Amino acid sequence: MKKREKILTNCPICRSRKTKNLYKSKIDESNPYTKFLLEKVVYNRKLFNCDMKLCLNCLLCFFDYRYTQKELDRLYSTGYNQKRSAYIEGYKKSFDKKKESLEFRSNLIRKLLVLKSYSKFREWKEKAKILDFGGWHGRNIPDIAKKTEKYVLDKSNHKIAPNIIKLEELINNKFDLIMSTHVFEHLVDPLKILKDLRNSLKRNGLIYLEVPADIFQLIKKPSIYEHINFYSRHSIKNLAYMANLEILSLKIEKYPYSYHDTIAYIVVLQKSRKINKIKNNLIVKIFYILKDLQDYIYLKIIKNYSFKI
Repeated sequence: MKKREKILTNCPICRSRKTKNLYKSKIDESNPYTKFLLEKVVYNRKLFNCDMKLCLNCLLCFFDYRYTQKELDRLYSTGYNQKRSAYIEGYKKSFDKKKESLEFRSNLIRKLLVLKSYSKFREWKEKAKILDFGGWHGRNIPDIAKKTEKYVLDKSNHKIAPNIIKLEELINNKFDLIMSTHVFEHLVDPLKILKDLRNSLKRNGLIYLEVPADIFQLIKKPSIYEHINFYSRHSIKNLAYMANLEILSLKIEKYPYSYHDTIAYIVVLQKSRKINKIKNNLIVKIFYILKDLQDYIYLKIIKNYSFKI
C-alpha cells in the first residue's frame, strides 16, 4: 500500500466521491487515546492530522485517514490491554477489578440480546455454528442449538473463553450465525468485510451487528482515534444493500457495554431474497436523520434500558 493511499477520497461504503469536509481533526496530545496512537501506532504524524468527511450520498461520516496494514498490526497486536493501560485509565488492571461485576453483567445481557435477535427470525436447531468476528474473548456468544460450535476470529489475539475455537481466517467455514459487535466502526474497508462475512454465511444464516450510534457526538468534533467510521441509519442501509444483504431488523438500543452503557444500532441481516434499491433522495435522508435523532435523544434521557429480555 502506498503512503498516500491512507488518505481516502471516496466513501468506504457506497464509494461515492460526493463528500464534504466537516472539520479538521486537530491532534490533541492531552487526549490519552490520541497520545497512544501517536506514540505506539501511526508512522506519519502529518497524515494523521486529517479530515472528518460526510458522504452526501449515504450519510456516513468517516475520517479520511485509514490505517495501513502495519499500523493495524500494531494497533490490534498481542498485549492489547497492556499497551493501552500505560495511557488509558480504563485498561489498567486495578480499574478492571473494580468493574468486574459490571462487565460480567454486560456479557450476560449482550449474549441474551444476540439470542433474542436470532430467535425472532430463526428456530432452535439441533446443531449450529456461530462466529463472533472481532469477538475478543467470545463471552457474548449465545447457544442457538442443542449443540452450538462457537468460534472467534479476532486480530488482537486475546485469551478466549473456554470451549470456544479460535480462527485465523474465514476460508472454508460456513456459519448459521455471524455476529460482530462494535467492530465495524474500526474497519478500514467495512464493505469488503461485510461481503466476506456474507460469503461465510450458510444459506439460511443470519448476520448480527452492533454499531455505535455516535454520529451525534460529532458535534463535539472528536479527534481521530480507533473509531474511523460513524454510522447513521441511512449509511447502514446502504452498507447492507452494497453487500447484497437484506435487513430484517434495524433499531437503536441502549444497553450495558463492559462497565458503562452504550447506545447502538442493532442490525439483523440475511442473504438477499428481495433487495429493494436504496432511495438516496433528500426526503428519505431527512426522515432517517430525524428518526435517528428522536430515538437517540429518547434513549439518552431514559434511565432504564428500553429492551426487555
